[in-house]
Order: sequence, then structure tokens, then C-alpha cells
Amino acid sequence: MRVIRPTVYILASRRNGTLYVGVTGDLASRISIHQQDLADGFTHRYGVHMLVYYEHFEAMVEAIAREKTLKKLSRTAKIQCSKNGGDRVRDPQTAAPGRVSKHVVDVRLLCHGDRG
Repeated sequence: MRVIRPTVYILASRRNGTLYVGVTGDLASRISIHQQDLADGFTHRYGVHMLVYYEHFEAMVEAIAREKTLKKLSRTAKIQCSKNGGDRVRDPQTAAPGRVSKHVVDVRLLCHGDRG
């Protein structure tokens, strides 16, 4: 049986490269799809394959709300969010304190030079 664990994630193409924000219920499977270019779309077109940040949520509705919040941010704000583990730009209505686990995979891929 597949376990759904709502997750928002940020992928990067390379250092100072293109960023992608997505949401999924199965992070490992979704990242594999991105890395193998199995789905046509933005990540395939721009070679965005490296996981650099993710946040787990208890409910998919919270993850989707967070994804929408992150997508509206500037590149610089997304990088800052990743550096700080998400707290700086976290919307208090999308997830209650203590209900989100945040993980920076390799922020160095994002923030060399911090261009916006």
C-alpha cells in the first residue's frame, strides 16, 4: 500500500540555475520521474533535476497552499526560504507550528551569488 506524505519541494537545474517548485504525495517517486525525464514539461525542458529543499505536511491541502505561496515568491525569496528552513516566509495559515518538517538538501546549489 502506498503511503501518501504531502510534500512541497524545490528542484534546481544547477548552481545559479533554474528553480522549480512542486507538490507531491510521494517525494521519492516524483523526484525519480523528474530525474529520469519521464514526464514532458518544465523540468524536462529546462533540465531541472536536483532536489535542494523539501517540506512535509500532514494534509495535502496544506502542502498545496504552501506550494502556491512559494511559487509567488521571487527567486531571492525562495533561496532565502530554503536557507532558513522555510520559517521566514512561512504562511501561518498553511501549517501550524510543529506540523511541518523542513529539509535543506544542498542550499549551495541555490545560493551562489544570490541573484534574484
